[in-house]
Amino acid sequence: MRAVEDTGRISEYVCSASIHMASEEILTENTALIVHLYYERLFGECISYLCEVPEEIDVYITTTSEEKRKQIEKICLEKKAAYQEIRVVKNRGRELSALFTACADVWKSYAYLCFVHDKATSGNAGPKKIGETYMFLLWENLLKNKIYIRNLWYFLKTHEKTGLLVPPVPYHDGYFSNYGNEWTSCYEKTGELAKRLGITKEISKESPPPALGSAFWCKTKAMKTLCEANLSYEEFDPEPMKTDNTISHAIERILPYAAEHDGYETAAVMNDEFASIQASNYHFMLNSLVKRKTKNTCFATYRDLTQHENYLNCSKAAKFFEACRPRYVYGTGFFSGEVSRYLQKQGIQYDGYVVSDGYSHPETFWGKPVMSLSSVQPGEKTGIVVAVNMKNTQEIASILKERGFHHVYFNQADEGIND
Repeated sequence: MRAVEDTGRISEYVCSASIHMASEEILTENTALIVHLYYERLFGECISYLCEVPEEIDVYITTTSEEKRKQIEKICLEKKAAYQEIRVVKNRGRELSALFTACADVWKSYAYLCFVHDKATSGNAGPKKIGETYMFLLWENLLKNKIYIRNLWYFLKTHEKTGLLVPPVPYHDGYFSNYGNEWTSCYEKTGELAKRLGITKEISKESPPPALGSAFWCKTKAMKTLCEANLSYEEFDPEPMKTDNTISHAIERILPYAAEHDGYETAAVMNDEFASIQASNYHFMLNSLVKRKTKNTCFATYRDLTQHENYLNCSKAAKFFEACRPRYVYGTGFFSGEVSRYLQKQGIQYDGYVVSDGYSHPETFWGKPVMSLSSVQPGEKTGIVVAVNMKNTQEIASILKERGFHHVYFNQADEGIND
């Protein structure tokens, strides 16, 4: 297993589906697999994965009607997929009530557990096929084949601190909207659930949840807090369930925090074949975004690209300077530095920097003199580009107008004062 990335939230690993991690065959002892099946047209596809589950793993299948139970039993017999039990559960809370309510007893009997579910709907992400593609992501990266399953189990066993393994977050098609918006509208609901569970770890809205979704491998001790919450069916939303901001969506986001509360870390896992596809997809997405965003502009570094919006404003600031003499940049901080970087790269001349009266300042900044505002006299064509954070912009605008400066461009606000 190879570490791909440590994002500061969770590490990501690529695991082989063709080579055993251990020198001898691994027996996945004291392990249960819980599978929730709801969509009849997907039963065959899902049960095909169960044929790859090592025989020493006890398989529990949940579904929502006696008719479906009989169909699953028949397909398992045809495909020779072994199972311990098929349970008919209430259709309230979907896969998560099946896992934490209907199968609460299973958690108490095993040291390791895997949970997967079918998926045909995609919430707000688009057509049903998009949801099924998400299902492929889940099952391929949790139950690819016997070797892969045993490797994941061995990884959990030999990494004492790791208690939760999750598949990668989906970003295909409509799921792309989750990029940078992982909380969606669920932050407050997740906070409420954390309080109920006694999770004291701060859950910041500024930091995305380390994982999304409800399929995973785990040490059962890592889910102790959630299991002991004794969630009832009545706590889950009835059908038709909302597409966001329910207790189910909160549980999906709280899993890594619950594991941490119980003393364990979370890691994301992919099989090596899927990781290759994922890398190609990310390369294509990044390449397309860069082309679309930058058009004919070429950036030398990734940092330049991430500051692209600032660059767009900087180009407008440069154009603003064309009719101005003398030219000054207001400020000597980060935003002023971005403007300076752009102006000097483009070979645009300016006379120096201005700062508010009464503030200490360096003698020079980016090789240009720095002076107090009172030492600069407003002229008919004197131009000032204000490059400071937004909270100081209004105060500076008032001061400049009061002092008689009429040609002012606010780089952060993308607007100017020209009387």
